[in-house]
Amino acid sequence: MTSRLWKKGSLVSRVRNLLKADVLKERPLWLDVVEAFPPIVPPQLNQRAKKGTSSLLEYPEDRLIESFYEKYSASEIVDLSDSKPSLCTQFVSRQLQLMASGGLLEDEAFRATVDEFRQTGLKLRTEQRKHVVEQKTETKSPLQNILTYFKDRDSIQERP
Repeated sequence: MTSRLWKKGSLVSRVRNLLKADVLKERPLWLDVVEAFPPIVPPQLNQRAKKGTSSLLEYPEDRLIESFYEKYSASEIVDLSDSKPSLCTQFVSRQLQLMASGGLLEDEAFRATVDEFRQTGLKLRTEQRKHVVEQKTETKSPLQNILTYFKDRDSIQERP
């Protein structure tokens, strides 16, 4: 059986004990802060969130990002290691600026941002998505290719 002693005590007391026993070589940075300003309600190990207290986090730009991708799909590859913002991020931040400063509605700001991007030479492609859909409908699965092969072969053999 495993020991349950590690569940006893608070996180702070357990970390203090690990430091005393030289298990931890370096003192965690957060320990001094938590000791200076302890939580009002001490956290419990098996504490569960109260029902109805947590909600889905939704930011105003989430709706704008969704509408951008509905219209223009994923027209670029996003490199997460690059610090340059993606086309979608640039588009949505400009749209938010227009909505805040110009007093435009979402749809009006969307159209104005599209016009600005086209004037600067940035390409927003809707055709790429349609082309991919057409390609998917034309391609056959491997099983369909095999069936077509055997049907063609049988029809050639029946002719003579």
